[in-house]
Amino acid sequence: MVRFENVYMRYDAGPVVLRDVSFGLEEGSFHFLTGPSGAGKSTLLRLMYLGAQPVSGRVSVFGQDVTRLPRRARPELRRKIGVVFQDFRLIPHLSALDNVALPLRIAGTKESLIREHVPELLAWVGLSGHLDARPATLSGGQQQRIAIARAVIARPNLLLADEPTGNVDDKIAVRLLYLFEELHKMGTTIVIATHNEALVSQFNHPRLHLEDAKITPVAAGARPVSAPISPRRPRSGEGA
Repeated sequence: MVRFENVYMRYDAGPVVLRDVSFGLEEGSFHFLTGPSGAGKSTLLRLMYLGAQPVSGRVSVFGQDVTRLPRRARPELRRKIGVVFQDFRLIPHLSALDNVALPLRIAGTKESLIREHVPELLAWVGLSGHLDARPATLSGGQQQRIAIARAVIARPNLLLADEPTGNVDDKIAVRLLYLFEELHKMGTTIVIATHNEALVSQFNHPRLHLEDAKITPVAAGARPVSAPISPRRPRSGEGA
């Protein structure tokens, strides 16, 4: 589903974010992406959803080398990927229902099915009373749940989530992880970036641990061995 081969990544003249990183994710797998703040987790996800290009190396998604993919071919590939961004990226003039329905409408889904399934999903994430609310009227945690619902509504082949539980309480966080697990059971490949060790420990999934620009695979239930503290400071925009 996803393969990195000797990927090297940095921003301009800033510090190295990824150094000779190689790994593969099998179709239908579920991984947590962990690592200290500033390690580059957001950058790694960005490379997966074609939001950035590596300085060198090869990134393949769905068997296609995205580092060589023509620009015109990228939208079709992106439609197979659901992304939960840290900054939500909701459309401010649309209601909660219409924000979540957007991927379905782009795909040409019948309006009757949209009106059936979108309210069900919003109820699952605890927002049944906010279908018509616009993002600016909602809390950060509520906006985050809308962003998650929008990412999963079309049942993507690959779901990438960047700190999806960062603005919600522990009870809601676990509920959202169960939602991701249900999607995983349907065959979706999932990667969740998080620094919430307590949450990760409640779910029996392997992880990719990113630290000092290197990826270390960690088996389910195990904890990564931390590398020595790096003296560098993360560059703005480098990753969460």
